[in-house]
Amino acid sequence: MSLPIRRTRRNCSPNNYSENDETIARKSGYENDRSGAALLRVGIGLLMLTHGTPRLALLVGDEPIEFPPVLFLSAGMSLFVNVFAEFFCSLFVIIGLGTRITVIPLMVVMAVAGFHIHLRDQFRIQEMSLHFLLVYVVLFVMGSGRYSVDSWLSPNKINDRNLETKKAVAV
Repeated sequence: MSLPIRRTRRNCSPNNYSENDETIARKSGYENDRSGAALLRVGIGLLMLTHGTPRLALLVGDEPIEFPPVLFLSAGMSLFVNVFAEFFCSLFVIIGLGTRITVIPLMVVMAVAGFHIHLRDQFRIQEMSLHFLLVYVVLFVMGSGRYSVDSWLSPNKINDRNLETKKAVAV
């Protein structure tokens, strides 16, 4: 014996559509991850800029470069890679442009800092680079979120607008 299906305005509509992840997230109250991703991106990007800005000044300044050579790179090249990641990639992370790609250099730099440069230091010194690394791994998995340039440039944005139109017609 099956229960009768209660006819509601929604499932009687000729423009009936299946629920997508966004609708389910809205119903469950899980839509706050969009603003959470933006907060995480902007926050970690600004914090990393405080490390990248002095290194950029060191790179373009007239003083001799005193930076540890890492792996097979010279001190100057190591500083250049570090500035690229900590300054320029952080700017891209803040605005959400190519987030999954731009966190890769940041993850590499933080892994080298945590597991090579500060390997013999106390954990409290090593901990900061590991915190940054963890956040960048989360951003790599999660993506930039809805409030980002990536989302604005996404071709799926057109599909979201069509879905919103269907919702308005269905109600």
